[in-house]
Amino acid sequence: MDLLELSSNVTCDVFNGLYLRDGFSVKANYSAVLSTYYSASVSTFSGPADAAQAINAAVAATTNNLIRQLVDAEALTDAVFVLLIVNKVFHKVVIEVDEKGTEAAGAGGVVGITSVPPSFTLDRPFVAIVWNSLHSVNMFTAYVASPAS
Repeated sequence: MDLLELSSNVTCDVFNGLYLRDGFSVKANYSAVLSTYYSASVSTFSGPADAAQAINAAVAATTNNLIRQLVDAEALTDAVFVLLIVNKVFHKVVIEVDEKGTEAAGAGGVVGITSVPPSFTLDRPFVAIVWNSLHSVNMFTAYVASPAS
């Protein structure tokens, strides 16, 4: 049974969105999974003000303007970020005798401070290991004896 079809006096709306800084992208199959299973779209933004405006407009639209500001552009300005994940649920239940009902809205956002890693110089031999923590498996090991060559 679909949760959204349980009762005629219940309204539930869900919004999911993935926002990427211009110049970054996600693989097509990942975007398809987001769309198919989470009804999420992938959007791009040029900077903090652009990201905040787009996210706040989408959240306001799906909460009947109960939540108008989820993200503050100033708070995003100080961070070097490339990814924002937004989830929002709007829930309205008619429970009063006069059928005005009660509205509640909740929104959550995860600001992925997934920045481009800092650059560093490898000027001596090193070992690199890619470790799968979930399965405790070494996925890849590399030894570089002479980084200069």
